[in-house]
Amino acid sequence: MRKIVPPSWIEISVRVTPQSQGAAEQLFTKNAALAVTARSASTDPCFQRDAADMPYWESTNLTGLFAADCAVEAITGCLRSELHAADADIEVTVLEDRDWERESLSQFRPIAVGAGLWICPSWRVPPAEADTVVYIDPGMAFGTGHHATTWLCLEFIARHPLASGTVVDYGCGSGILGIAALCRGASRVWAIDNDPQALTTSMENARNNGVADGFTALHADSMPGDIHADLVVANILFDTLVHLRVRLTSMVTRGGSLLLSGILPEQAHATAHEYAHDFDFQQFDREGWSILVGRKR
Repeated sequence: MRKIVPPSWIEISVRVTPQSQGAAEQLFTKNAALAVTARSASTDPCFQRDAADMPYWESTNLTGLFAADCAVEAITGCLRSELHAADADIEVTVLEDRDWERESLSQFRPIAVGAGLWICPSWRVPPAEADTVVYIDPGMAFGTGHHATTWLCLEFIARHPLASGTVVDYGCGSGILGIAALCRGASRVWAIDNDPQALTTSMENARNNGVADGFTALHADSMPGDIHADLVVANILFDTLVHLRVRLTSMVTRGGSLLLSGILPEQAHATAHEYAHDFDFQQFDREGWSILVGRKR
């Protein structure tokens, strides 16, 4: 008789609102969830109430990963009673035991940006036609080149190399944009972020790409007021871009360029209007996202 091997994992997902997400996370944790992840329940973008808030989705699928012998009925019962979740909002999935880390890493492949620039994870071999390669591994900070907003910024950097120019990457995440700029000829990059983990990751990535000498990572609160750059890149979100208008504008040298990304096409006009006193913009779109490319008068 063939031995039947029980499944190794159980995933329990529930659709939640911003108001109920915290309670759902606590419920999963209380019931010994091994991991909890959140993903948008639709194709809608994430929002911020103001620049200081964390982004949020109007509707989120919260998923808990549990051992195979977890009390599924008890957990789903709590979701119904404590969160008033409907049966249609709860999904239970049986997962076979697999090498999830290896499977996740296999999804990251070298990607071509343009003008010979490629973004490549460290465990992959870039193609022979790659002229400039930036090595970035997925990790704790945003920015592997796969998201449309990052790709749009990278494409500009690839097609407009800065011969000994200076760059500010505001909201640097993984540091990918500043590192790409240095690899394409920039002489100095200031990578700015509010997240200490992003600053640590950025410096590590700069060292791994051999450009640490020209790369400075700074917390936004400790940034000197006299930084001026030929190119300022801000791949953030609409509300934050509006909030930072004065700071970002002041850092761009006269005749320099400003890239504003992380915005939706329908937000592009309002964003450009906020900066219209100092910049004329061109808009470029990709996969439902936009970038504004402006030159300072």
